[in-house]
Amino acid sequence: MGHIINAEITVEIDDLGGYTPEQYIDGLERNLNNALGDGMLTGATPEIEIEQYSMAVLPDPESLSDSIEAHYADAIDSGQIRLEDLPKLLAANGLKTISNFLDDLSDEMLAEDRASLQL
Repeated sequence: MGHIINAEITVEIDDLGGYTPEQYIDGLERNLNNALGDGMLTGATPEIEIEQYSMAVLPDPESLSDSIEAHYADAIDSGQIRLEDLPKLLAANGLKTISNFLDDLSDEMLAEDRASLQL
């Protein structure tokens, strides 16, 4: 069995050249699919296969910093996160990709919202 490699590509666009974000994303996804189908990401090497891929458009992490800070401050104040657990939490979150971190954070925040509604 071969090796599994996870790679993440980040593309930052400042000027969409008159296209809407949705139009640009549609074109980017179409081009990615074409590149995969044409072997452009594997160097047209038949021994290399891309088994799975995904594409996500993520918000600018800096735009979320206030809400992330508030989330963790509330979790500390409520006792959900103990101060002595912060180094482990920081290390675990620091090793995640931004997409995984935001996914996990969204799951945490949704779970808290559900719990508060059931009170």
